[in-house]
Amino acid sequence: SCDRTLRESYSQGRYKKYAYYHCSEGCRIRFNANLINSNYENKIREFKLSPAVVELFNMILEDVNVNTMREDHLREKRLLEKQIADQEFYMSRARKLFVLDKIKSEDFNNIREEHQVVLADLKDEWAKITVKLNCIDKQLIKVDKTFLKFFAGFEDLDINDKKLIIDRIPPSTINTNGAITLEASTALSKILAFRK
Repeated sequence: SCDRTLRESYSQGRYKKYAYYHCSEGCRIRFNANLINSNYENKIREFKLSPAVVELFNMILEDVNVNTMREDHLREKRLLEKQIADQEFYMSRARKLFVLDKIKSEDFNNIREEHQVVLADLKDEWAKITVKLNCIDKQLIKVDKTFLKFFAGFEDLDINDKKLIIDRIPPSTINTNGAITLEASTALSKILAFRK
């Protein structure tokens, strides 16, 4: 109402603290922070990528050739799975030989220790490849004209990412009921469109 910057403060209730946004110069207006934050999240979800950006994203994905990378990682993952299965088979054979008294206890313990080290390394490599494949699979999800949920996961972002977005798409007005309007920065307004 006075065009000054809002600041955050807390009020101690009986059982917990309550967050508020209020005028930085002492005017009487204040807003419940949870209401404003919730209204911001609802408004940010109304942005979508402009059609030109959707086309550009698809061209970039094709240019990067993520399919080739994915196939390489899948081959590597299958090889690791075979090596893990081989290690389990060798350990199984060593157990049988130990039970049949064909190898000494000391030899079996050495085989088992070596097996555990090798298996841990293989499983670690397998986990890393799986993470890479998951990232590639996310990239392979084509962006199309129905991609309207660009900021759908806003509430799940960490605080630094939220701040980054809020800096670029700040609330331009907040009325006395806590309803807000957003205004994207000049650069972002070229790639974002408001969902109608």
